[in-house]
Amino acid sequence: MVVKITYGGILTLCCVLLTSLLIIQSPAFALVVSQQLQVNGTTTLATLYDDGFIPSEQVVYVNGIAYVNITYDDGSAGLVTIKNYIESQQSGWSSDRMGARLDEVVTAVGEAADYRVGNTDYLSDQNKALLGALDAIAIANVGDFYNNDFKNLQSQVTENRGMTQNNVYEIEALYVTLEKLAPDMYCESKREVVKKYGLTAVKCGLHSKICYNGDLSSLEGGRDYCIHSDNDEDYLPCINTIGRCGRLDSIAVLPSEASSLTPVKVSFTNTGKMALSPKIKIEVYEIDGYAPVKIFEQKLGEILSGETKNFTLYFDNSGLEAGKKYELRATLSSGRKEILDSIEYKLLQERTFNRTGTLMASQTEPGFGETVQINGTYLNTGENAYSTEMTLEIFLDNKKVAESNSKPLVFRPGEAKTFTMSYIPEKEGNYTIFAGVEGTKIREIFTFEIKNPKENKTTGLFSVMGFLWE
Repeated sequence: MVVKITYGGILTLCCVLLTSLLIIQSPAFALVVSQQLQVNGTTTLATLYDDGFIPSEQVVYVNGIAYVNITYDDGSAGLVTIKNYIESQQSGWSSDRMGARLDEVVTAVGEAADYRVGNTDYLSDQNKALLGALDAIAIANVGDFYNNDFKNLQSQVTENRGMTQNNVYEIEALYVTLEKLAPDMYCESKREVVKKYGLTAVKCGLHSKICYNGDLSSLEGGRDYCIHSDNDEDYLPCINTIGRCGRLDSIAVLPSEASSLTPVKVSFTNTGKMALSPKIKIEVYEIDGYAPVKIFEQKLGEILSGETKNFTLYFDNSGLEAGKKYELRATLSSGRKEILDSIEYKLLQERTFNRTGTLMASQTEPGFGETVQINGTYLNTGENAYSTEMTLEIFLDNKKVAESNSKPLVFRPGEAKTFTMSYIPEKEGNYTIFAGVEGTKIREIFTFEIKNPKENKTTGLFSVMGFLWE
């Protein structure tokens, strides 16, 4: 069994052993007798002590004050205060009766420790013997500790593991509760801990708008912002006109349907003297939610000095429920400055908005048993974003034989996208296909005749008509 002994462990062990020796062998005052003494003409009860090694030195109490009565080799004597006596003798007390000094022992143990951990390749034979003795003592102590203590501690740890895990859950529950009830106070407390212990950073609670590594202010229309101190690129403060600074003039969430896009309007002014390229981060939370259910980030592009620009951003709201209240938290960053705002909003039910637009449809040449591909390019001419589908109704000799819907596509205002659908005519006859857009009255009509090429190699002509279905 090999035991690694650290420098601190060896030094502590050695000091304990050496101190024990010095306590035994240093001058220890043992009571001898009490008697009357004449000191400066005053009779005093003096308690005399023998130090065990130097009989010519005694401790005398005179009027309650302790002195050392020293008899010198020439027969003269004198009283010395305990303080002065200790100062004159303490250098001799650092060594034992064999002449081994404490500082020498400390040095030897330090050299042995360096040799043990690999800091040096040389160790004298005398210090190797010391190291071997210390190893033997340590190994014996470690074995006793393992047999007598560690086995019991190990079983206790195993028994308490479940209780410890429950405590972790309870602490986490308290953390979440406190962060929800008083998020800003909780965040401020964490910042105090960072400052007290010199930590580099700490994440504030999700329900707090305070930046953990910046100074909070609310001087711009009551809207919070923070100035970061750890950004090397933009180190000038925003109050300096040379620094990279921006102002969020307004931010608003516009009405939107579920399973679509939610528009956010942002107005931003560059108040500094340098061009900016701000970016926005949007996080959507359930009310009292702990983690975001949606995250969206986008760069706003370059904004020159003194320039104001308006932006309309769209983020995918798929997965969010209509009629349910959400909180949108926006963080707009420009240089060292982060501006924060939060807005509550609800999604409208699908198909709340009117669908207005145009459809340009086309088809490939039809043939018996061959796939007919129908492409429909739809343009949203309305003011709202929404999701919609293209529909097909297929008639053979004036009888409906099939219908289908495409996968939904989401359209921003003024945006055009193309649907692609297909159908295989497997019977002869006159076909009519109605292509439309769900939620609108727009229709495109295709008519064609299909004949079996085995009987007649000529396929029928087809036509396309587009009109608004009344």
